[in-house]
Amino acid sequence: MPLPALALLTRGLFSNLGHHIAIRNILAPHRMIFITIPDYVYQITVMKLSPNKKYLLVAEQLYKDSNSLKELSQNCYLSVYDVKNSDNPKLLKAHINVSEMAASTGNTAQAPGGEKLHVSGTAGTKDSGFYTNTGSAVAGGAAAMNNTNQNTLESQQHKKITQMSFSETGSCKYVSLIITDGVDSKVVVLDWISINTKVEAAMDCPKQIIHKATFNPKDDTKLCTTGVNHWKVWKTVDGSFKQMSQLPRMNQNHHYTEHCWLDKNKLISFTMDGEMYFLIDEDVKKLDQNAFNVDDNISHVVTIEKFDKGFYIASDQGEMAMWVKSEENNSTSGNQLYDFIRRWQPPATKGHKVLGMSVSSSQEYLAVAF
Repeated sequence: MPLPALALLTRGLFSNLGHHIAIRNILAPHRMIFITIPDYVYQITVMKLSPNKKYLLVAEQLYKDSNSLKELSQNCYLSVYDVKNSDNPKLLKAHINVSEMAASTGNTAQAPGGEKLHVSGTAGTKDSGFYTNTGSAVAGGAAAMNNTNQNTLESQQHKKITQMSFSETGSCKYVSLIITDGVDSKVVVLDWISINTKVEAAMDCPKQIIHKATFNPKDDTKLCTTGVNHWKVWKTVDGSFKQMSQLPRMNQNHHYTEHCWLDKNKLISFTMDGEMYFLIDEDVKKLDQNAFNVDDNISHVVTIEKFDKGFYIASDQGEMAMWVKSEENNSTSGNQLYDFIRRWQPPATKGHKVLGMSVSSSQEYLAVAF
């Protein structure tokens, strides 16, 4: 089944609903715009909104044969939308074959079936792929699969994009991708904004599960990766990943579930046991506090979203917490850079894994997918 995904603008909330991407106006929640996804797209695995809030990247799994809809393609695809005007989204690039590009670094992508990569559409008609609905979400727009076929596809191991992160400098022209089949992982850095989309660097991680790759907010050539027994910082050079040996050796005997660059010299990482580690310049520090400020380690951080004054975290059990910079909290302890503020668990998320969070441009709203 499609994985929930979301992205949040100042007033527009993006979420995927089966074979539609829904754009809901937060200030007028009964008004929604739908982007129709073609029938040959099996599912959306990840959506990511660029830091400048102008572009939406959509990772897709496609059927191998658009006529039969029975077998999934072994390739991973990416589509790009211009959402500067959320009432009038435009498709810029359709179904970029990331797997093919990563296998032969430097080659440009080709869309399946000879389709053009650059396609635009406007809101208002179903034929254009975008249409407006002033009521609730509606079903439809895709060929129905029988339960047997759907269960068969779910049970098979297929490579898919499980995580995406934008570079934060300038035009946000790079995106890092994690491609995995649940056994092996691949990290890819893609220049998606150029006319000829190309792979800037790629790294195979055999027999490793990598959860996340992110860019240093001030340097597009530096990345951090975390996963099972894996926490490393890299520099991309001539299409390759070079580990930054000058950094301290991080403990590789933990399952790192999440991480985030808090600034150019500061990383935070979380383990399956709820531990928090800071990498500051060239020094690793472990906080004494549990990430959710509790005695047990039942819950672990699965998603983080930073904002100007600190960061939000959420767990696989639906718990959320806020941490802020000590100076913002008028802290006098002087023992740590961030202070725990509060923990909460809405009834709707209790017992559910939080799949993603997104803070609006104004930082007035926090969207949560679970």
